[in-house]
Amino acid sequence: MVLKLVVVEDDSPHAQALWQSLAAQGAEPVAPALLLFECVSVLRRLVARQTVRASAARIALDQLLALPIAFPTPDGLVDRTWQLAAHFYQPQAYDCFYLALADLLRIDYWTADRRLYNSVRGQLRWVHLLDEHAES
Repeated sequence: MVLKLVVVEDDSPHAQALWQSLAAQGAEPVAPALLLFECVSVLRRLVARQTVRASAARIALDQLLALPIAFPTPDGLVDRTWQLAAHFYQPQAYDCFYLALADLLRIDYWTADRRLYNSVRGQLRWVHLLDEHAES
């Protein structure tokens, strides 16, 4: 969802509105450090596919790095990630790092990833789809 704040996509306005709403509530954004690696990878892929110019991708990266996001690593993060990946039959654990962090910190998790949301819906009530905020 965070990448939608710095790269224009169809639902970027929804991401912006959610970000502003959370900031107004005093929420402190957190993410696993993995977020940085994933965002750099996505930006490079957009450049390689000539979807975004390299200069625009670099500006987006700088904007991302300027966002007030903390990257805590609470005890048990890797173990909880493993448990969630096993429970939800996730062959790759990347998404489960985000879920595990939110679970350990007891905070809501917002995602634009409908596949992830559908895989945990009904079991992890603190996971929300970006579209939910757009509808409210």
